Amino acid sequence: MGDNCFINDGVNICCSTEIKIGRDTKIADWVVLYDTDFHEIEPSREVHKERIVIGRNVWIGARAIILPGADIGDHSVIAAGAVVRGHIPPQSVAAGIPAKVIKSFTCDPDWVRK
Repeated sequence: MGDNCFINDGVNICCSTEIKIGRDTKIADWVVLYDTDFHEIEPSREVHKERIVIGRNVWIGARAIILPGADIGDHSVIAAGAVVRGHIPPQSVAAGIPAKVIKSFTCDPDWVRK
């Protein structure tokens, strides 16, 4: 976990492989981060475990769910209630189930800490 992160009440982090959280990231209340599915989905499949990477200066809204394999780029926003599995590019707003990019933006270089 990077410096200057904020994690609100009721956040549930279950890490069996690896979860990286970049500096200046803010995680709202009741967010869930799971890097595993915990059990087999089918008898012939192994338990899915895959690292989660959250970039720097990311804001994750209330009750979002971050699943195995999530890769959230720097300066992105994850909307409240979104379910993320897969890649969200830097400087994006993602929402929905499954989360999809609904907006991209450019950060003012003077505003963004290096």
